[in-house]
Amino acid sequence: MTEVTLTEKSYRDIALFRRAILGIFLLSFFSLPFMGEAGETEKIDPLKEGILNLYGKEGYQSDAKKARILFQKAIKANEADGYFYLAEMARYGYGEKKDIRKAEKLYLKGSELGSSKADMSLGQIYQNGELGKEESKKALKYYLLSAEGGDPKGMNKVGDLYLTGVLVPYDATKAAEWYQKASDAGNRVATREMGKLFYEGLHITPDYKRSLKAYLLLADMHEPEALYRVGMIYGRGGNGVKRDYAKGVEYLKKAAQLHYPKALSTLGSLYMKGEGVAMDIRKGLAYFVQAAELGDGESAASLSILFREGTKVPVNLENAFFWAEVATTLHFQAAPLLMQRLQMLKVNEDQVVKGHQRFIEWEKKWKKRTE
Repeated sequence: MTEVTLTEKSYRDIALFRRAILGIFLLSFFSLPFMGEAGETEKIDPLKEGILNLYGKEGYQSDAKKARILFQKAIKANEADGYFYLAEMARYGYGEKKDIRKAEKLYLKGSELGSSKADMSLGQIYQNGELGKEESKKALKYYLLSAEGGDPKGMNKVGDLYLTGVLVPYDATKAAEWYQKASDAGNRVATREMGKLFYEGLHITPDYKRSLKAYLLLADMHEPEALYRVGMIYGRGGNGVKRDYAKGVEYLKKAAQLHYPKALSTLGSLYMKGEGVAMDIRKGLAYFVQAAELGDGESAASLSILFREGTKVPVNLENAFFWAEVATTLHFQAAPLLMQRLQMLKVNEDQVVKGHQRFIEWEKKWKKRTE
């Protein structure tokens, strides 16, 4: 017998066929009248009700027993995802003992009826070796079925596989295609990956225009890193985006208001240099201090250098030693070099002692905050 190799297109065709069959069945099923006691259409959705009861959402108390009954009703109504949620209960032990074999069987039933969520979970358990051994071919099969079946998590996962070269040959272009599909389907993780992929340009040609499009979606949701990246893209310009310092600073300030250290540090640099904003040394120092207090070692190092060199602010070696020690604690890579240069200077021992005493007090507070 000739071995048949299924390609990505094959899985797409299978997924489309399954969805078509399921759609026809559901259309005929839900065209039947559902009448309540008062003659009104029954509005209860057993699948949705089951989810609310299982996870205790929207004011519902978590009730695994009730959820199971509702999922069984959903299955009788030909809801393939009913099997998925029953499988989740078995896999994670919701209201019952964990049973991965039982979960696998339920996922497979859901998959047969077209549940892309079940496909995604089957991919996970086969890849993770949850049944005792890793089964790469099966994992890939079900990840592709999930993605082609329209599950945003499945699409994002296939993007990850292509970007890392796991289970499939490395292909950054295909990864971007799948991330885009997942992002278009509302998957925020994929949107972040799209932004990062085209912003950093490590795997693919940098494209600020595409990166900006992704990050603006996340910025509208007030994600600090996205706001920061939008600010940086506008501030740098190029790669398809016109430089706009005003917009750049606007977004950096929005990220800074959400206490994002990199945004605070960048604003510190801009105000110290007068780049894109009017030079304001006090503001620059304030931003650096805020960033350092939030754990940004680079800002602490910048403060140490500023007070050591005295080009923007008066020389203050006590401050220079203090911030150099802070930078060391925050694991800034060049912090040891900062200390070496300070130790080469002719300094008053009293300045070193005072700087160190301040650092000890700062360190106590830092440890309490990070414990």
